[in-house]
Amino acid sequence: CRRGSVLRLQLGGAVASALIGAAGLVAIGAPTAAWAQSEADVRVDTYTDDYITVITPSATARVEVAEGVEVRAHYTADIISGATKALGVDAISGATQFEETRHQMELDGSFELSPTRSLSVGLISSQEEDYQTYASFVSGGFEMFDRMSRLDARYQFSLEYLGSAQDPTLEELTMRHAVDLGWTQVLTRTATLSGLATLEVGDCGEDHGCNVSPYIYVPLMDDDAVVLSVLGRHPSLLVRGSFGARYSQYLGAGFALHAKYKGYVDTWQVNGHTADVALAFGAFGERLLLRLEGRGVRQFEASFFRKSYNTDINAPEVPEYRTGDRKLSGLWNGTIGGRVNWAFLALGPFSRLAVIVRVAHLWYRFPKYDPLPRLSAWLIGGGIHAEF
Repeated sequence: CRRGSVLRLQLGGAVASALIGAAGLVAIGAPTAAWAQSEADVRVDTYTDDYITVITPSATARVEVAEGVEVRAHYTADIISGATKALGVDAISGATQFEETRHQMELDGSFELSPTRSLSVGLISSQEEDYQTYASFVSGGFEMFDRMSRLDARYQFSLEYLGSAQDPTLEELTMRHAVDLGWTQVLTRTATLSGLATLEVGDCGEDHGCNVSPYIYVPLMDDDAVVLSVLGRHPSLLVRGSFGARYSQYLGAGFALHAKYKGYVDTWQVNGHTADVALAFGAFGERLLLRLEGRGVRQFEASFFRKSYNTDINAPEVPEYRTGDRKLSGLWNGTIGGRVNWAFLALGPFSRLAVIVRVAHLWYRFPKYDPLPRLSAWLIGGGIHAEF
């Protein structure tokens, strides 16, 4: 059901929080092995809190099919199970068990147009019971100033179809446009600085609006009495901009420091700040890679969020926009985690084979969401990376 899909959106943020900078634990200053012509990853991540468990198996393969031409394929699934808590805003008054699976597939190709210019194109498809996404993107990059600077740009267009198992007549379409611009600058032999700016526009259906679940009901209150429960409804237009910067510094003796900041604003006033810091260590010619990382997030509530939507029991009025989504109530989030990579060089048919283990703990605080003011979760995962 769509309840699980909404929780998956939160999980996506949790995974991003826990796995900061998945590629290249010691990216600057330490010696690196040459890239193989082909590589593959297989991993499984598990997210669990007091209410849901999400098991996410995934696989990625990248193959150089010709000189300067690479093809990449990726598959991931979110297997979600758990129970909704009786918060007074659900379509069913008590806790209910649910289970669903989301499948996502990506296929893209990269082309080296010249030693300093590249182009990529790709397709993305995501399928679940009542939510489908189809997207395509094109991106390009080029290096300048003796390859000390790099500029990247990306455009993605997606179509999202929303349905409901409870209402077969519900069928809404969302069109999204996203543009990313990135800049990376080599400052010294041991330091780099990069920046990223993103603009996203979502034009959604009129009945529910953007990013809303057709399973979450919002109670209208008169004092402490529930007068009426209605489906949530968000504005049909969402424009969001974000900007960020990342600084990486090799400290010597195998240690590197990474720091990142991201700010975002949108037309719903869901504004926020995210700060990341990570300390990485590499040894034995980067056969052993360790990373300790943390993240802090402060997000403000949407302009139409209310702790309580009040009305008159004798003449109830339904607000044009209303939400029971705790992610729109404002939140604090903290994450601390670690990652270990151990690589075996030239093992059998592989030029490099690495075992990866990741663990993170997450804390959420929702100061203005009385039904669930706090939540904590664990994210545990691991996998194998092979080059051949």
